[in-house]
Formats: sequence, structure tokens, C-alpha cells
Amino acid sequence: MSSEAKIRNYILENYLFTDDESALDSADSFLDKGILDSTGILEVIYFLEDEFEIKVEDTEMCA
Repeated sequence: MSSEAKIRNYILENYLFTDDESALDSADSFLDKGILDSTGILEVIYFLEDEFEIKVEDTEMCA
């Protein structure tokens, strides 16, 4: 499974509570669409760090 597919599935299952891939467009902004709030963004970052064994620095989290 590709990295994009893993992330998409995580968002669909944990925040949209569906497995319907059409519920999430690749161009959707998680914040603008109300899919995630600031806490949800942190949870996704933790998922990325655990799943892909990377470290997201605090400075990289600022928009």
C-alpha cells in the first residue's frame, strides 16, 4: 500500500468514519473542510511519525 493510501485510509476511518474514498478529495484542506481541528492535526502528525518512522519538528508544524 502506498504512503498516500495509508494516510487516506487513516483519515477516512478515524475522522470521516467511512471507507468510501470519494468522501475525501486529495485537494481538500483538512481545516477548511472541517475534517480536522488543531488536535486532529497533532494526531495525524503522531500517526505519520509512528507509521513512517519520521520526526516532524515543531517548526515544521507552523503554517
